[in-house]
Amino acid sequence: MTKDQAEMLTALAIAARPHGARRWDAPGVMSALGKVAHLDLAEVIKAIGRAAGERDLETPAAIGNTAALCWTERRVERFEPEKTTPETRCGICGKSRALCATAPRFGGDDHSFEPDFKIRTGGAVDELRDIKAKAATTELEPAAEPQPTSNEEAS
Repeated sequence: MTKDQAEMLTALAIAARPHGARRWDAPGVMSALGKVAHLDLAEVIKAIGRAAGERDLETPAAIGNTAALCWTERRVERFEPEKTTPETRCGICGKSRALCATAPRFGGDDHSFEPDFKIRTGGAVDELRDIKAKAATTELEPAAEPQPTSNEEAS
């Protein structure tokens, strides 16, 4: 790590501190960087980012200590959306049945769960269901021979 790189990283670490967290001074950050100057620059940059983002760190000393938490990769927790089907999702608020039932209601929102998709009964759906059921239960009969229509064909 060169002196110019260390100065840039120091400015970055100081600027990256969260709002309300204790401010770090430049000599303290430079001192911590001097202890890890022999390490890979990309790893040092990651550690600086993690350390600077920690509101509870009072000093930048963790940057110079490779055993500190800022030197270990942290697993990122990602939000996994709940998988719902149209029958289990509310058509009014879009939440699942359980969330819709327990969600607080504000203002004029006093709806109860209404499925996003309803299976309609009656009409064409029932007719189609009856046709399919009849076709499945009826056995195919052999075709009857055609009857002659006139006397000439009969002879």
